[in-house]
Amino acid sequence: MRVLFASVFVTSMALTEGFASRPLHSQRQERPVASAARSSSDGAVAEASAETSPAKSPSSGSGEKKRVVMKFGGSSLADSERVKEVAALIVQQRREAGVDPVVVCSAMGSTTNALLAAGDFALGGNVYCDAIRSLHLSTCDELGVSEETRAEVEGLLEGLAQLLNGVMCLGELSPRSKDLLVSFGERMSVRLVAAQLNLLGCPASAHDAWDVGFKTAGEFGNAEISTSSYAAVRDTLGAVLEAKECSPGYAAARAAVHAKEAGGALVPVVTGFLGADDQGRVQTLGRGGSDLTAAFIGAAMGFDEIQVTPPCRRPSARPVLQAQRRARLKKRRLFAKYRLVCWPPK
Repeated sequence: MRVLFASVFVTSMALTEGFASRPLHSQRQERPVASAARSSSDGAVAEASAETSPAKSPSSGSGEKKRVVMKFGGSSLADSERVKEVAALIVQQRREAGVDPVVVCSAMGSTTNALLAAGDFALGGNVYCDAIRSLHLSTCDELGVSEETRAEVEGLLEGLAQLLNGVMCLGELSPRSKDLLVSFGERMSVRLVAAQLNLLGCPASAHDAWDVGFKTAGEFGNAEISTSSYAAVRDTLGAVLEAKECSPGYAAARAAVHAKEAGGALVPVVTGFLGADDQGRVQTLGRGGSDLTAAFIGAAMGFDEIQVTPPCRRPSARPVLQAQRRARLKKRRLFAKYRLVCWPPK
């Protein structure tokens, strides 16, 4: 029994000044990912294989646009200027390289650490999230987002403040509450990126991971993505990308379908790092979980490439995949072999 994955290629690009004007694919060398052999005694893997093996890249042999996942880490989205650069890159790749992407985003800059620190402050009897509020509202102002997007961001900030007040009153920050706490970073980030894409004339919609089918199980803070998510993600994102009806329960995806019908090819912008269990409780996938989200989408959809873009500090840098991240991906049965290429090349 084999689990078949899309040809995965992970590109690490430096988000240095002016990089958005450089053609990404001029240096790309594609290499197929080796298939992972699995034991037939592993029922969960057998189920995943049955669900993922029919998935084919929509562009394979059809002359259509190349389908890729583009994942942007927190440093790539540190402030409004970085968000603008990321959005410009996505638009450039759509227009010049024929890329049809699904975008996965981490929280802006060090927001995740700031949220954890806010939780600690709340345990000490103080609610403090001014820095987080300032970063995201100033980004709204500098991007010039719509009133609707700003209202969504303000609503998330209000939810964050309420959660911190609850932590302060109870004097307790459980693993469940901590997962909900850190989720606010990714949820605000995707809304800002989608808003900037729309401002550039590229129709986009923001999605929380659970709204596109990510179901999780296991411990809070280090949850596992359920194998049933393969079919759910494929069904929901497929509906968004192909303007088809999707399974009941994914209202955000249905709204994206209507947006696509009205405005052309749509770019889904999905939260990395997150999922929800069968009871609807938010769970996180652990550090580096946004990479896992991107890999999972690529595998479920049968996409051509997965591009991961943490920034390189120097053009001559050659990033190495950390053993810890490889072990985490292996643990989650995603045996993709990564070739990391720094952008721009030396």
